[in-house]
Order: sequence, then structure tokens, then C-alpha cells
Amino acid sequence: MMRGARRNDIIIVMTYTTLSQQQEDSSASSATDVVVTHDLTKRFNDRAVVDSLDLRIPAGCVYGFLGPNGSGKSTTMKMILGLLVPTSGEVDLFGRRARG
Repeated sequence: MMRGARRNDIIIVMTYTTLSQQQEDSSASSATDVVVTHDLTKRFNDRAVVDSLDLRIPAGCVYGFLGPNGSGKSTTMKMILGLLVPTSGEVDLFGRRARG
């Protein structure tokens, strides 16, 4: 699930899970989410590079970001990894709030 991409951005999220992982996920709670963002936003001056991104990556999935230069792929990864402080929003890693 991904919300917050601007109209001219192309962001494709790819996911791969095994059949056994899908069976486990159907009986597991959201505690198996590895990465969760809520309204994640990064602004540089008056330009929103990432705008209100909601993202959920379950355990066992492989995700990738694809898009043109300047669409916010690297900025999103830097915020998830704690290398860049978000302007607003939240990042949870393995069920714990990440601090910026």
C-alpha cells in the first residue's frame, strides 16, 4: 500500500513472497511489518520531495522503488534508514518508532 506519490511521479512497488510466507502472513498480525511509514513528508525550502507517504512492507517481501530523477526514491530510503530527518510523519522499523 502506497499513497503520496505526486501526479508526475512514477513509483512502482514490487513485492515477492513465497507461498509459505503468504500462508504465515494470513494468520499473523501487523506485528510482522518490517517498515511502516505514516504521512512521511520531506520538504526542502518550499518544495515537497516526499509528500504524505504511507507505506507498509511486510516481513518476507522484497520491495523496490522505480521512478524518474527527483521523484523522492533516495530521500524516502534515507528517511527510513535515519540518515535524513523527515519534515513530518513517522517511520516504524520492526514495530518500533524510529527517531530522527
